[in-house]
Amino acid sequence: MTISYPDPPTFADVIIKEPNGHTTFNPLWIQWFTGIINFINQSGGVGGTNHNSLQGLQGGQANQYFHFTSSQYSTLVALISGGYSGSVTLAKLTTGGTNGTLTFTNGLLTGVVAPS
Repeated sequence: MTISYPDPPTFADVIIKEPNGHTTFNPLWIQWFTGIINFINQSGGVGGTNHNSLQGLQGGQANQYFHFTSSQYSTLVALISGGYSGSVTLAKLTTGGTNGTLTFTNGLLTGVVAPS
């Protein structure tokens, strides 16, 4: 039995720039993400795999597993603490698309270029 879920709304921009200059996450994408989370939860989740027993995880000592490089982790910590100024690259949404960028100044989001 094949279970399917609607494709993501790639026809819609992920980030919307409001007339007042503020940016917001597109409600179509929020609805899709919320729906897929509910769909996964109602279908029994992903099977209860122990994260620390997965193969190929980065880490120096036992029980140290990361999804970020050291540089990415440092950027994230600086961003959370409010001291990060710089840009974060967003991955392409399609094979022929372009990367996006989030620009921060002292931990505040000051610019967005949506990926495509």
